Amino acid sequence: PRSANASSEPSVTAEQNSPEQAARPPGLSWFAARLVPWLRPYRGLAWLAAVALLLDVLYESAFPLALKLLIDRGIVPRDQTMLLAVSSGLVVLAIVAALSAIGRDYLYARLSSALLADLRLAMFSHLQRLSMSYFERTRAGDILACFSTDLAAVENAIVLSVPLGLSSAASVILSATILFFLEWRMALAATIGLCLCLLGSRLLAPRAQRAGNQLKRTQADLLANLDEAVQAQPLVRAFGLQPRMVARFHALAGESARVSRRANFLAYLLERVPHIGILGFNLLVVVLGAWLAYHGRLEIGTLVAFQGLLINLSGSLWGITLVIPQFIQAIAGMQRITALLDASPGVADVPDALPLPRLAGALVFENVSFDYGLGARGVSSVSFIIPAGSRAVFVGGSGSGKSTILGLLMRFHEPTDGRIAIDGVALAEATRASLSAQCGVVMQESFLFNLSTRDNLRLVKPEAGDDEIVAACRAADIHDVIAALPRGYDTPLGERGARLSGGQRQRVAIARALLRNPALLLLDEATSALDPASEAAVNATLAQAALGRTVVAVTHRLAAAMDADRIFVMDAGRLVESGTHAALLVARGRYFELWQKQHGVTLTAGGDWAEIGADRLAQMPVFENLDRALMDSLARAFVTEQFAADRLVIREGDQGDRFYVIARGRVEVSQAGLEGHQVPMAVLSDGDHFGEMALLSDAPRNATVRTLTPTTLVALPRGQFANLVGQSPALRQRLQAAMLSRTASSSSVTGVLPANEK
Repeated sequence: PRSANASSEPSVTAEQNSPEQAARPPGLSWFAARLVPWLRPYRGLAWLAAVALLLDVLYESAFPLALKLLIDRGIVPRDQTMLLAVSSGLVVLAIVAALSAIGRDYLYARLSSALLADLRLAMFSHLQRLSMSYFERTRAGDILACFSTDLAAVENAIVLSVPLGLSSAASVILSATILFFLEWRMALAATIGLCLCLLGSRLLAPRAQRAGNQLKRTQADLLANLDEAVQAQPLVRAFGLQPRMVARFHALAGESARVSRRANFLAYLLERVPHIGILGFNLLVVVLGAWLAYHGRLEIGTLVAFQGLLINLSGSLWGITLVIPQFIQAIAGMQRITALLDASPGVADVPDALPLPRLAGALVFENVSFDYGLGARGVSSVSFIIPAGSRAVFVGGSGSGKSTILGLLMRFHEPTDGRIAIDGVALAEATRASLSAQCGVVMQESFLFNLSTRDNLRLVKPEAGDDEIVAACRAADIHDVIAALPRGYDTPLGERGARLSGGQRQRVAIARALLRNPALLLLDEATSALDPASEAAVNATLAQAALGRTVVAVTHRLAAAMDADRIFVMDAGRLVESGTHAALLVARGRYFELWQKQHGVTLTAGGDWAEIGADRLAQMPVFENLDRALMDSLARAFVTEQFAADRLVIREGDQGDRFYVIARGRVEVSQAGLEGHQVPMAVLSDGDHFGEMALLSDAPRNATVRTLTPTTLVALPRGQFANLVGQSPALRQRLQAAMLSRTASSSSVTGVLPANEK
């Protein structure tokens, strides 16, 4: 049960209440209203449990009355018949009450477990329906907190607090009624006194609830920090950030302890204040009853029964005060769970959505725009047509919008403007299932589940036979690796496929895509984790597998786009040009600039050695207009360096000693921000260069560079450069002046880094 009219996707941390509601948090009636829809499928169990609970309460309330009969009608007048009748009745009632209690426990165990299973499944299922926008703005720690601390608080309330609260409330009502029947004056005094005892809880409850909500938020912050620290371990170790991470966690843990101390103390007060009052009024009623009995105004049996019922009443009220703190925690948890369940999918099938036909005509984007919000650029007014059976490749720099095109095509997001259609049917009017069924996707970062290879592949095609799985793995050139594992295709691959290397995981992802026999093959940097020889082999395999299919690929490596039927060049979210490789080179536009940047760095088939040509150096502003002979000498002075993914190339603050050109791979440039956190500045890829200031001085690096994929660099050491240009002071002065001018110009724009170091 969830809101069907929600029109947005609030995160689980979003404030759901108005200022007035925030000052007065929702209470038990709100919590009960949220639970009732989940109880409807189990009405029968709920009513049976309620009847069993009522029988138990009736026995507890009848027992003091039986004592009155035993004393006043059996023991005092020495009536053996009455004594035996009442005693026998008590035995029968005790047996019935015991059996009823056991039955109630069984019924409630079934009811609570079923209800919680439904709630947990509904939360997880709804999470799968939410669009990528929800996950982009909601911390993983907040989502995990919904399934851990929040759901645990709700579970604790349902399993323990609800039955105790209901039985206590029923006992209070029945015991109070019988008290007035026995002695109305004492009952009135007791009722007024006990109500005054509960007034303290009423006054303290809102403060305790607000403290409980704050505690939930701090617990979510701790979980988010822990998740981030686990995911960032390569970065933490590479930068030596362990002390800072411990200090940050220590600060969050200290804040959580402070909030927890206040919340727990207020919760204890909710129990303690009524308890003290109840003890006082019990004492007062005993004294008053004893005085009335002494003067003959009250029978002894009635006094005993009254005291027994008063103990029941006090115990029931005590039980209510015990569950109030648990309900406060459960209400806070239910608020966050409700925020998740009320989040409306940003991408959903419209009523009467059509099944999408298997692509046979064309894929069309018509003036499509999309904005991620908060200043994050998407794409703007993009239009193109991709005929069925053709191979289209989107290229461009980092952040140019090429991956956004794939995201829109897969309906991770809905366009803010424009229309996307397959064979004339708009994706927005078609079912998502029919789109997914004809797509095979290989992401930039392949994700494998902690299952065997066989099960990982069967996730996308459950009916696939072993022969199909093996054929797909052979096509992705991963069969031999899988077959060599201890249990072959049944070997668990570990969390995120940790048992395989990055390139091997990518091959399994390619096999997974091929297994679906897709009409539309979508490749997002599909071979970015492979060495040149493996990439060539896999590209050949993909080319063979692509026959008769429509292929839409995204790559930053232009050599992989040369054979495409059409290349689309993205820049700053816009489609700036398109055409074949040859036509785009002739046009000498943005594609030509990118090609010039990447062309001229040669890599061996194994990817273990690279060299840069003099012509490529001449295109770099730092080396332009140098003598050709000197340029040839500089090119020969470059050395090859290789780095695995998530490795440090240079660290901010270290002394600079060399200039780098990326032969293959991708790196992230970042700078230290507030509290020592690294702030990403740019992502550089094939053909980009960085660190040119190190050629002239050993000044500290002004940024950190870390590899995102296995990366091969060619590097020019400052010593080699100095030897080559040292013979010409005029040349050195000219280079230094050019670099200083370049630095001043770029810093005025970015305020951070010189060009090609940002």
